[in-house]
Order: sequence, then C-alpha cells, then structure tokens
Amino acid sequence: MLLAALLGCAAPVAALPVPTFRFEPVHVGAIVLDDLYTDVAGAESGTAVRLGVGVALAWSRGLELGCSLGRSALHTDFGLLDGPKVRMERADTGVELRYRPPFALGGWGAQAGASLGRVSLGYRPDHVELSAGGETIGVDLDDVGAWTQGIAAELLHGWPGGTQIVLRTAWTFYALRIATPAGAATRSVHDLVIGVSLRARPW
Repeated sequence: MLLAALLGCAAPVAALPVPTFRFEPVHVGAIVLDDLYTDVAGAESGTAVRLGVGVALAWSRGLELGCSLGRSALHTDFGLLDGPKVRMERADTGVELRYRPPFALGGWGAQAGASLGRVSLGYRPDHVELSAGGETIGVDLDDVGAWTQGIAAELLHGWPGGTQIVLRTAWTFYALRIATPAGAATRSVHDLVIGVSLRARPW
C-alpha cells in the first residue's frame, strides 16, 4: 500500500520546474533496533550510532526526493555464555519522497516523508567456531538482506546560502527470516532512527 502511494505521488514529479540539488554530507544519529536483535541475535545492545550521507532534489511546491545511505554496527555473542564475539554491521539505503507544507514557525518548518529501501546485515568475521558437548563446530555467518518501507518526520531550519539544519525521526519496517527451535520463521521488524544533519546547496 505504501509502495502504491509513493509511486502515485512520484508520478507528477517529472512535470515540476527544475529542482534544487541539495547534498547531505553527514547525518549523525542513534538507531534503536527492534527487540529481535537482542532477544534472538544476541546483540549486546539494542542501540547503536548511525552515520549516513544523502542527496536530494527539492521543488518549489514543497516536494523533495531524497536518497540516503547509512551505516551502523554493534557486537553480538549470540546469547551464548562462552560464545565468540563478532561485529554485526547494518547497512541501509533508501529513496524517500518528502512533502513540506507552506508554513513555518520561528524559522522552523516541518516535513514528512515515505520511503522504500533495503537493509543488509553482515558479520565480521563471517565464520566462527562454536564448542558444544566437547566438540567444535564451524558455523558460516551469511549476510542477510530485506526490503524496507518507512515513514519520517523532520524539522528544518534554514541558514544563509540555502543550507538547512535538519532534525529527523524515522521508522523503518521490514521482515527477517530467523531460526527458532520450531524451525525457520519470518518476523516483522521495526527500527527507529533519531538524528541531526545538514543539507546544503553546493552551488
């Protein structure tokens, strides 16, 4: 449903005036991961620092089309007392359609967005040795990926030269295939990102 709405809103974009290009050189935020990461994947923490970059095309009618890349990492011991500790790396990409209503309060404006993207999870190292019952078992840790949908809310404040400071909150929804005592199962996942960034016009 979100996909249909996003495509429907994007259809008139081609008929809009020439857009303004904006570059987001850095986004610094905190990501609050779904309980699945601590309860099932054995992550030591449910939060991590997320760093990202992005670009956007903005039109005068309040529409903006953005693309972002983000990275975060945490450590896991798989919930085992003597389990090996590895680094779990999370990478996300997304395309987001945003709308900014034509009003501001004290120089601050609001903007909402809907996105489609991809999240990828990888382990470093991607092979571990587990001890069980006096035996050592080698386990390969494959990368995992999923398509995502998301919504976001932003507060923006303009600076001279077309630069904006952006306070952003975003929710990402996806499904992961996990192993359970009863066999493989699909579980819905949602993550929350809160952060701040700069969007600037390079020319």
